[in-house]
Amino acid sequence: MLKLHLKFDPNQPRDDHGRWTRPTAGGGGGGLLVGDASGATVVTDETGEESWASVASSYDDEGALSEQVVSNRDGSEIRSEFNPPDVPALDERHTVTTLDGTRTVFERSGDTQTIRDGATGEALSAATWTRDGALPEAAVQPVTMPQASRTNSTMEAAATLFTWQSTQNSDDSAAVLSVNGTQFEPGASADEKAIWVGELTKDKIDLACPRYREVEDRMDAAVTAVNSAGGAGMSATQYGTAVHKNLQDQIRSLGDDNFRAEVSYIKSELEKYGTRGTVRIDVIEKVNEGLACVYDIKTGKADLSPARRQEIANNVQHLFGPNSRATVIVEVKPRRSR
Repeated sequence: MLKLHLKFDPNQPRDDHGRWTRPTAGGGGGGLLVGDASGATVVTDETGEESWASVASSYDDEGALSEQVVSNRDGSEIRSEFNPPDVPALDERHTVTTLDGTRTVFERSGDTQTIRDGATGEALSAATWTRDGALPEAAVQPVTMPQASRTNSTMEAAATLFTWQSTQNSDDSAAVLSVNGTQFEPGASADEKAIWVGELTKDKIDLACPRYREVEDRMDAAVTAVNSAGGAGMSATQYGTAVHKNLQDQIRSLGDDNFRAEVSYIKSELEKYGTRGTVRIDVIEKVNEGLACVYDIKTGKADLSPARRQEIANNVQHLFGPNSRATVIVEVKPRRSR
């Protein structure tokens, strides 16, 4: 499978959950998609701008995605199984291998996710998505993990899975990452912390983050305004700056202390791989005293690096204090182009 080289096709058909389904020859605008005799395919990123380098997929007899291997440019890997036959109760299982070889398994059944150590199978945590973000499951007690390195690896694996799943956001669903407010801090213990990462329908996201669709609409309005003001003649940097400035002005004009637009501060990190011609801001919503929603505004390809995660945590703590129980992160990109 890995010997097949295909051009990424953003028009490849999706199923009801936003996952790719088996492509057909000649379909889409990205060129002919080729597979082997079993229907398996490999997509490679020829632009060099995505966080992933290749995606190998296989499909069941009905054409739905059954297994997938994502090879990332940083050397990490995601192996995903959908409705795995060995555990009928599971909807999906993702095994993330980070660069140091640590394996972390994310098992999801409905809205409940269990995170396991890939080497021992022990449960590291279990949480259920609710209108308050991810809440720990009382029935599954997380294993005590005194090693800071294992805790950090779990957070790194969750961010890796979130970055990939965010590339598959659609009109009806999006990836979210929900963590304890202090989970980003270096050396933080995983005990009593609820991490949850996965794709949700936008209706479910709205339950926890009620201004999510408003942010999407305002992002589209910013693109429309910049396009009308001569956006076609701007450079990529000028265009990105204009769109983000418009969005920032929209939100700041509301004068709502619980709905804020904050400019990114870690510029040296943001100028690295995949951020050409972009400006980053967060739109941050304080839902209640225990929950903040971060809308990670993106027009480029940058992933959720450790520095970026720390920056988001710093922004939340700066605005709402250090004791927020949960932070939900969801990526927002323009749905329109110039």
